[in-house]
Amino acid sequence: MNFTKSLLDLYEANKEIVGIEKYSGKKKTVLLPLYHDSLRVGYEAVLTADGDLVEIRTVPDKDKDTLLPVYQPSRSRETAPMALCDKIDYLCDKGEHHDRYMEKLKKWRDSKFSHPALYAVYAYLEKGTLRNDLAAAIGPKKVVKKDMFVRFTVLLNKEELHTWTDLTLQESFIEYMRSMGGPVDIDYLTGEEVVIANKFPKRIRHASDNTTLISSNKDSFYDLVFTGNFDQKEKIASVGSESSYKMINALKWAVRSKGRLYGSVAIAVWCNPDIPAPKWDVDTYEMEQAMEGKPDDDTESEDEMEDLEEIVPENETEKPEETVFSEQQIIHMLDGYRKSMPIGSVMTLLAVDTPSKENNGRCAIVNHVELDGRNYLENIERWHKEAGWVHRKRLYSPENKVISFTGVPGMRDIANIVYGIEIDRKGQRVIGFVRESDRDLFYKKTVTKLMPCIWRNSPIPVDIVKKVAEKASYPLHYKNSYNWERVVKLTCSFYKKYLFDKEGKVFDMALDTTCTDRNYLFGRLLAVADFAEKVTYNPVADRKRVTNAQRSLTKFMLKPATIWTDLRKRLIPYLRKISFYRRERIINPLLNEITDMFDIEDFNDTKLSPLFFLGYDSQMMDLRQKWYKAKEEEEQAQES
Repeated sequence: MNFTKSLLDLYEANKEIVGIEKYSGKKKTVLLPLYHDSLRVGYEAVLTADGDLVEIRTVPDKDKDTLLPVYQPSRSRETAPMALCDKIDYLCDKGEHHDRYMEKLKKWRDSKFSHPALYAVYAYLEKGTLRNDLAAAIGPKKVVKKDMFVRFTVLLNKEELHTWTDLTLQESFIEYMRSMGGPVDIDYLTGEEVVIANKFPKRIRHASDNTTLISSNKDSFYDLVFTGNFDQKEKIASVGSESSYKMINALKWAVRSKGRLYGSVAIAVWCNPDIPAPKWDVDTYEMEQAMEGKPDDDTESEDEMEDLEEIVPENETEKPEETVFSEQQIIHMLDGYRKSMPIGSVMTLLAVDTPSKENNGRCAIVNHVELDGRNYLENIERWHKEAGWVHRKRLYSPENKVISFTGVPGMRDIANIVYGIEIDRKGQRVIGFVRESDRDLFYKKTVTKLMPCIWRNSPIPVDIVKKVAEKASYPLHYKNSYNWERVVKLTCSFYKKYLFDKEGKVFDMALDTTCTDRNYLFGRLLAVADFAEKVTYNPVADRKRVTNAQRSLTKFMLKPATIWTDLRKRLIPYLRKISFYRRERIINPLLNEITDMFDIEDFNDTKLSPLFFLGYDSQMMDLRQKWYKAKEEEEQAQES
């Protein structure tokens, strides 16, 4: 199925909610009716049925998105008023714009498709007092500008009729526009002979987006790009007026209610029939929360959140954080979705982008994927299992709690970790981007690379694996070692997925004590040295202190045998600080066990692969569990 058919079907499947404002999370969305658009409006004039002003209100920011009827889908340089809500320039300033607005409003008012609200608005604007009324309402400190938008509420039968939400007014305008007629030709979208469009709606990705999906501004034969092939633009393709509105309004609604922006690219995903389905771009924990019906707070990423509180690495001397979400729960969770996913369900992804940074010109459909609903769930399961690792996540609750979960981070967090740097945000160190333009660029780059991995089960791109592994090799680039831990864990996720794609190897998150690969073993050795030194530190005074193991990690990956000889000597004074019970029960036996697993020819200075990080992180997680258990046993023995 092509994308135009998908969008037309989406509009028809949701026609019962056309024109009705709904909230998707914290966002207000509406599936626009035919011949309607939406804009952000700052002021609202309340009128009586006779056209007398009651008051002028300032519209709250959360309610500024306003649905409005339009005579043509996009306003160009010529005088082109909208039907009701418009700029001050059209509503009250004398001149061509105002005269044209009043002329068109009068024709609608006097037609057989009139509405009582039209009489009130026309009568009020005819008095020419709106500019002064608005100036009095906003006060002397603000200036009435000609590009300010005003909408209208009319008191009919002692009740407020909001002209932007009233369904009878919407239907009145639709029938009025249908009665206007226009040139008739074959609609290439439906194959029917209907009134065709010569202009098309804009603002597809967001309210300030001035791009359009279909466009031709070449009206003269001599201006046509392919001179000699066509003498009229309509001969290239003709699109029905109503079909174009349905298609583009469905796309707008899908992007704003079911989609997300990644820089300049807007990605919408929906299911037909409309049933719950897991989001493809969120982390595993958030996906599980959605399955349980918990509210979606549309969390962005740590570098974008307010009131950040610095997260510190897990304290090796305290009880490790429990993993609240395991791999087995991923399977159970998706089984829940499978039970509600009927046979024949179709998941659709549509991505819209523009080649320029500015929000104008033409946009394009850059990706269109349709999958059987159950295949989509299988691909989601593969992604979260094959790339699954233990990650830490801040829950943005009043307690700023940090939890561990098994799975994969969301797309925005992945972009921050792979391409971002450690920055200062409100006095705290987080991973992100200094410039908004960089953030948009790398968000777009990340989803472009990883989208096929999830939707088409394609192999993970090698360059993104190498990039995050390289960043993990430089722990001293991070002042807050929690940020480095995030990079290491994502490296483990991606390299685990890479090995599965390339060789079919499956690496568990649990420590593999049988693996004799030198990369894995060197990772385990460094983890033991790092841990043994760290547990001797004061958790408060030495919180930001860097261990010798972390300080040497970059060189260690290049010449592991040589650097390990030096590290092992420097570890001796720290081992003496550890209690005899835990040193001889955990640390020394581990060092001996791992060293004995090497083949003699493998203990050399050949550069290490990213498998090193899987050995390092697995060993570190295992050590924390064993250390806490040994600590409890030692305390119990001392008490007895």
